[in-house]
Amino acid sequence: MLSIFLTLSSVVHAAPVQVLIEVDDTGLRLVEAVHQEGPTPLRGGTHAPQLGTVHAVDSEGEILASAPVEDPRFRSIIYAEGGGASVQLERAWARVELEWPAGALRVQLNRAQLTPRRPASSLAESELIQVNSSGDPAERLNMVFLGDGYTVDELDIFASDVNRIADYMFSEIEPYGTYEAAFNIWRIDRASTESGGSHYEVEPHIQRETAYGCFYGCAGIDRLICCSDGDVVSEVTTLIPEADGIMVLVNDPTYGGSGGF
Repeated sequence: MLSIFLTLSSVVHAAPVQVLIEVDDTGLRLVEAVHQEGPTPLRGGTHAPQLGTVHAVDSEGEILASAPVEDPRFRSIIYAEGGGASVQLERAWARVELEWPAGALRVQLNRAQLTPRRPASSLAESELIQVNSSGDPAERLNMVFLGDGYTVDELDIFASDVNRIADYMFSEIEPYGTYEAAFNIWRIDRASTESGGSHYEVEPHIQRETAYGCFYGCAGIDRLICCSDGDVVSEVTTLIPEADGIMVLVNDPTYGGSGGF
């Protein structure tokens, strides 16, 4: 379970750009930037360690806006029987919201630059479903659920799982219940070729072909689940760049999960 929780500010800027950055021990790599559609409040950070700064620059290279790049590599798990574990991954993807003032032309990170693209108009293999609507996505907190290890015939199970977890979150966990009216709930339906998650905590490894490549045994911790950050972040950024929280549900009976950036 990969979760990303950001805060919502009340200050509305021009439509920002979502910047995707790959992070590893060698540094930061600018991967992609995607324009959001329409004005939206800029979200705050997660208080993770800052690794650098990404900029919006004009045709002359003048910096018009900047945003910090926070370290996305930290993951942790809490065990059902108590206790837990945490780890820093070798590689992960950061998702940064960058203000886009008039005159901004390119995104710059260190010496690398790229021009933001427009959101994809076709959902291709994936479909975005709004499970619960409380208002304009630009004015609400948007929680997005993705499913890994759900085949085409199991997408109805995924839909049921999303409803069950959302109901539990709002009925049993505060302050979510108090602020339920501030949330939109979204679901991305993308089928996996095989059912279940991959298991690297056992020998021989069990490898399954799934939508987001989620697997147990991440960083050598049996119950820690990691997924392909790039696939998850790219999917969400393309389909709903207003997302504030991302939760990946893995269709597997083995206890496990992770929390982090």
